This record gives sequence, structure tokens and C-alpha cells, in this order.
Amino acid sequence: MTTRTDDPPSRLGLPLVLFAVLLVGLVNLGELAGWNAMLLQGRLADADGYLRLVRVLELRQGSPWFEDLTMRLAPPEGLVNQWTRPLDILILLPALVLERIAGLSAPDALFVVGVAISPVLHVAAALAAAWGAQAIWPGRAPWYAVLFMAGAPAAATYSALGRPDHHALIILLLAIGLGAVLRAVLPTGGARSAIVAGMAFGAGLWAGPEALIVIAPALLALGIIAIIAEDG
Repeated sequence: MTTRTDDPPSRLGLPLVLFAVLLVGLVNLGELAGWNAMLLQGRLADADGYLRLVRVLELRQGSPWFEDLTMRLAPPEGLVNQWTRPLDILILLPALVLERIAGLSAPDALFVVGVAISPVLHVAAALAAAWGAQAIWPGRAPWYAVLFMAGAPAAATYSALGRPDHHALIILLLAIGLGAVLRAVLPTGGARSAIVAGMAFGAGLWAGPEALIVIAPALLALGIIAIIAEDG
């Protein structure tokens, strides 16, 4: 195995981007013919998706940032929901744009964004995986990385059309973090890649504690490297 002494490429190119969009689109078409067929009837994939949009709608209507009680469900006590806000913001901001430019009502705009947000995150995760693979094996590896991320059952399920799920965001942030870790530990790696990894992992932990399953071993590996590597 050869050791890289030059900086790995960072640009992915338009063909790879189109490849990621095509694969994620095909995966979602397949899901529409199976378990996600309810989307064709104008319904979201699961109850969690509706709860997410209700939560974002409440934020849109002035609910406090740290409010964890949803009064629209399980009255009169309400339903305690302790999801964090990153995905809420990613849904709310495009919905506000749709309200302004398309004249949609707040619920309708949120529904449109809620249907589309997770596949968009899935495409981004596939490209993040390609970016990470490109660091250690330029050439065909980024294409394989896109293929594996687009077709991974967990990623495809959590990132389906009509499923606004924070796990799709976690997958994206972990892909960015792992790619940055790979770049940070190369002989030409530097502080910039390590900072990107830390920011991505921190955002992933903010999105959901499930991210620790990947973050903990990655940080452990970096700690071991820092201890045993001659240059620290």
C-alpha cells in the first residue's frame, strides 16, 4: 500500500453528483412501489413524520425554542417530545421561502418540504461518502461510495420520500465527519479537516444521541493515533 504525500482531491464533479441524484431517485421509486406506497395517496410514511411537521408548525407559530410539549396530541396533558431542533430548522427555512414565493399556507409548505427533505439529505450523504472515499483512494472509489450509501437499507429507509426523519440528517453528518477524519489522519492532513470532523460530529450529536455509535469509536481511534504517532 502506498502512502499519499499530496493533498487528496476535494472536488467531486458534476457526473458524480448526477449519479448520486439518479441512484437516490431510483431507490425512492422502488420504495413507492412497496412499503412507501401511501405517499402516492398524499400521506407521509409514518406517524413520526406528522409529529415532526406538527412540531415545526408550532415553532413557526411562535412556540418557544426549548418547548418539548405538544398539545395537539394526547390532550389534555399533551405529548412530551424531546427531539432537538436541527432538522426542524432545515424544514422550516425552505418552507418559509415557499410561503413567500409560492403563496402556500404554512401547513402546506411544511408538508412539501417534509416530503422532500430526507431524499435531499440522502443525496448529500452519498456525496459526503464519496468525498471521504476520495481521500484514500481517488478514481473509482467515490463512485462505489455513492452506490453503497444510496443503496444502504438503513440510509434508504430513513431517507425516504415523505419521511422527515432526523436519522437522515445524522447519517449525513456522520458521513461528513468520517470523511474529514480520513483526511485529517493522512500524512498531509491538517487542522482544517480535524475541525470539520469535530463540527460534523458535534452537529450529529445535537441531531440525536444515536450518532455516538459512530462518533465514539472514531474519537477513540483518533485518540490512539495522537498517543502513538511520532508527530502527535
